[in-house]
Amino acid sequence: MSTIESYRVTWDEPGHNAYDSMPLGNGDIGLNVWTEAGGDLIFYIGKTDSWDDYGRLVKVGRVRLSLDPGPGGATREFSQTLMGKDATVEIRWGEGQDAAALRIWVDANHPLIELEVDTPEAVRATASIELWRTT
Repeated sequence: MSTIESYRVTWDEPGHNAYDSMPLGNGDIGLNVWTEAGGDLIFYIGKTDSWDDYGRLVKVGRVRLSLDPGPGGATREFSQTLMGKDATVEIRWGEGQDAAALRIWVDANHPLIELEVDTPEAVRATASIELWRTT
């Protein structure tokens, strides 16, 4: 018999674009989450009621989270794991004082996207949003 933990998926290198994303959601809000080689965490946001004029279910925007100093780099340790048990994506960059751990999920009981950043040293986190559906 398999458990939800047997469906854990881990990648050992950052993605390049949305085709390298992992899905998250709470049944109302859906995300496609990926990490780029430079260290940015990016995700598309979808909603179950975001239908366009042509009857397509579309994403409503994209968010980019950047850290300064950034954790990216070709020589750094990296893992991105989809955790089925608690419906989160966990990203780990680097080791020791250069380590960064990020965790993202959609709240099961509220329309909230939650994101945690854990680093040994203080960093500046900047989130920017690209809205696509403005009318």
